[in-house]
Amino acid sequence: MAIKQSLVLVIDDDETNRFLLQSYLENSGYQAAIKKNGKVAWKYLQNGAPEISAILLDKMMPEMDGLEFLKLIKSHDEFEDIPVIMQTGVSDNNSIREGISAGAYYYLTKPFKEQTVLSIVNAAVKDFEKYKTLCEEAEKNKLTASSLQNSRFELKTIEEANAISALLASAYPDPDNVVSGISELILNAIEHGNLEINYTEKTTLCSSDNLNDEITKRLNDETYKDRKITIDFIRSEKKLSLTISDEGKGFDWRPYIELTPDRVYDSHGRGIALAALSFDSIEYNKKGNSVTCTVKTN
Repeated sequence: MAIKQSLVLVIDDDETNRFLLQSYLENSGYQAAIKKNGKVAWKYLQNGAPEISAILLDKMMPEMDGLEFLKLIKSHDEFEDIPVIMQTGVSDNNSIREGISAGAYYYLTKPFKEQTVLSIVNAAVKDFEKYKTLCEEAEKNKLTASSLQNSRFELKTIEEANAISALLASAYPDPDNVVSGISELILNAIEHGNLEINYTEKTTLCSSDNLNDEITKRLNDETYKDRKITIDFIRSEKKLSLTISDEGKGFDWRPYIELTPDRVYDSHGRGIALAALSFDSIEYNKKGNSVTCTVKTN
C-alpha cells in the first residue's frame, strides 16, 4: 500500500517499461513522475520537482545512463538520501557491485513482475519515510542530547526503539548520518535477536505484510516477552561508543556486514550493511548478540 500518495520518479528510455511501471505504481496508490532518461530527469529535479520518495532508475539509457545519474544525485545534498531502485536486464554481479558502491541499495530485474516491483518500492519508500521521521525527532532532541554522557537504556518494543534511536542520534555531531544505523541495529536486536525471526521468516512476513503482527505476537509470547535490549552509550574525549546487546541466541553477522548482489533483490536485509556505513567502526561479539559501533570525534 502506498504511503501518503508518495511520488516515485521513474526514469526509463523504454516506452513499454514506462507504461508498465506507471500503471503498477498508480494502481497501487502512488503518484508517478515519468522521464525518458537521466538528462531529462536531472533537469526535472533542478527545476523544483515535488518531494520524491523513491527513484526507479533504468541502468542502460542514452544521453545519461543510470549510473551517471545515480552518481550525480548522490553528489548533491538535497537528493542524496532519496532511495534509488536500479533496474537491470541481467543479473550482472559486477554491475550490481558498481551500483551499490555508487549508492543504489535496491534492485529489480527485467522483465518486471508487478508484485515484485511494488514490494521493493514499498520497502524503499517505507525506509525513507522512517528515516525522515527519525531525523525530525533527532533534531527536536538535539539540545538535550548534546550533553548526554555515559548512559544505559533498556527496551523491548519497536516504538521504544524508534524513540531511543532518535534520542541517541541527536547526541552525535551529524545525527542524520547515524540515525538509520542506530535504528537498524536496535531493530535487528529486537527482531532477529530477542524474537528470533530469521531471514527467511522475515522475507515471508514482509511479502504478506504480517511482520508487525508477528512482532506483536512474539512480544507477548512466554518464550520472548521478558527479553530486553540493553544499550550503553559512552562519550569519551575522542569518540562516541554505542553497544547494543540482546538476549537471543546470537547469529552469524558476517554475511550481512556488506550488501551483496545475492540480497539486493530482497525487500529487507540491508540494515547491518547500511549501519556499517554510518559509523567509523562496527564490531560484533563472537556470539553475535552484541554489537559496538563508534564514531570518532577528535
